[in-house]
Amino acid sequence: MTQPAFGTYAPSPWVKFLLLLSQNTVLGRGKARRTIAGLLKDAHTGPLDAHLWGQPARIHVGANNNELKALLNPASFNRAELAVMRTHLPRENGVFVDVGANVGMVSLAARAHLDTGTVLSIEPQPAMYERLEFTLLEAGQGDGVDHVLRQAAVGPQRGVAELSVPDQPGMATLAISGTEGETVEVDLIPLAEICAEAGLSHIDVLKIDVEGYEDQALLPLFETGPEALWPRVIIMEHCHSARWSRDVVADIIARGYCELRRDRQNVCLQREAP
Repeated sequence: MTQPAFGTYAPSPWVKFLLLLSQNTVLGRGKARRTIAGLLKDAHTGPLDAHLWGQPARIHVGANNNELKALLNPASFNRAELAVMRTHLPRENGVFVDVGANVGMVSLAARAHLDTGTVLSIEPQPAMYERLEFTLLEAGQGDGVDHVLRQAAVGPQRGVAELSVPDQPGMATLAISGTEGETVEVDLIPLAEICAEAGLSHIDVLKIDVEGYEDQALLPLFETGPEALWPRVIIMEHCHSARWSRDVVADIIARGYCELRRDRQNVCLQREAP
């Protein structure tokens, strides 16, 4: 579906003022940010064209908590994980892979960091993919960065699968059958095959957020994929580890990785030098 050109949904003066406060002052944190978020939702509904990390992005206010957090305060959005990404992703010829890219906020931050290189963004959910595609390809692309998009779910073998999409679309998953929301049939493709089709010879940093399907999406890369594609650094959500059939973190550490950091939601792993 063709979308209106970037800039069509420019912020009003009042929205610009709210964003100025949230992005550039201490009001962009905690309760103050939540208050500004409420004012923003009252002032603007639907798409909003803005710039995050110097990159154009179309944000859908009220539709997705992930992108609203990025809009209100890009500097604090996924601060620890993006710091790891920026530390280990070379600015020249860096390769970043985003599995479960959602609407592309982390991919956008990676592209903003790179001078040259490749960003591969993978997202199965049709509505999220359409928005991802607009922001990353149509709104404006970074010079020197090759941005590759793939609409698919990552899994252990090729096929199709039923993606469970709850009321909060950013929580879609293959790990469980949802009791609320809807299900969408999506293509299922192994990560090694997607990377090969994208022409990748290595991965500097991989981020994966697939709501508890990490065991099925990531471990086959280590079991049957080429070792050259083993990521140097992995940024992975582990808060849904109860859905795993086996301990993904322990399995990866046993293959020569170490923990860089961990919090209640995410873990960052680095491949140790041989």
